[in-house]
Amino acid sequence: MTCSLCHEASTDYLKLYYLLICPLCEEKLLKLKPETSDYQYLVYKLNECRKRHNQMSTL
Repeated sequence: MTCSLCHEASTDYLKLYYLLICPLCEEKLLKLKPETSDYQYLVYKLNECRKRHNQMSTL
């Protein structure tokens, strides 16, 4: 299993709906402020994951 954000393999995951988020990314998410570009990028990545997940589930 790999992290939905960084795609690194990990043994411990935060399950956020259909996403798996490794502890490092979880920590980054918690530290980010909504107005930062990093935050916007992560939101974009999460939305892309959601789209892919939805496409896979409709096949």
